[in-house]
Amino acid sequence: NSVFVYPLQEWLMHPFRFWWGNLRGLWDWFIGYFSWPVFGLLILGIVTDRYFFKKFLLLIWFGAPMLALAFFGKVLYPRFIFFMTLSLLPLVALGLGHFYDWLKRPLLFGAFFLLLVFFWLRADWQLLTTPYTADIPKSDKTQYFNDWPAGGGVKEVVSFLSKQSKKGKIYVATEGTFGPLPYALEVYLYRNHRVEIHGFWPLKIKMPKAVMEAARVRPTYFVFNQTQTIPLGWPLKLIAKYRKGVGKTYLHLYRVVSTNED
Repeated sequence: NSVFVYPLQEWLMHPFRFWWGNLRGLWDWFIGYFSWPVFGLLILGIVTDRYFFKKFLLLIWFGAPMLALAFFGKVLYPRFIFFMTLSLLPLVALGLGHFYDWLKRPLLFGAFFLLLVFFWLRADWQLLTTPYTADIPKSDKTQYFNDWPAGGGVKEVVSFLSKQSKKGKIYVATEGTFGPLPYALEVYLYRNHRVEIHGFWPLKIKMPKAVMEAARVRPTYFVFNQTQTIPLGWPLKLIAKYRKGVGKTYLHLYRVVSTNED
């Protein structure tokens, strides 16, 4: 948790240093997904009469975690605010109902509703057809499609390792001990008892001793996800690299060259 949230002792050293920047970033992501037209309906739902206590409660369910993230968030991503925005949807629906009662023209209201959801429908279509350039916050595009956290290349690496394991037991080392590596490989290969997977982080100057020992007795591979150039002096032979979306990051698959090999 300390990777993503400031521990209390650390936060007390700079309680107001990052909250405004965090809040601005969270707000930009919120509007990016919620859209301004829907935000307008939210305001309409808030300012109309009745249901004061219920509206206040829904706003607290949104505002309290938003402020908590702004104050304590160290590493933030748009997905963190999804759960809190759900409490605003009843207020949006209330505003939409009031707008319909005021307009009293079903055809005109239908056209307005299509305009209202146009931003969402466009983003959905882009995610289905061209996800790497979809009109969503840049942080999500890099996380899910174009940078090292994305899953590009995993399918190909799994296919390669599965074929190699049919010849005998193999050893697979990964850059990272949680997240895309090694979990992405373990999800697909956990039933394959001929594939032994181990994660390593952080990477040191010398290759891990366990990897070198494994390479002396069986085929051994090393998968790099974040590092784009291998550490100097590591005995690795590039097998393939797979681009992450339209970014400049690749998933690299190497064969470990044992001292017993020519």
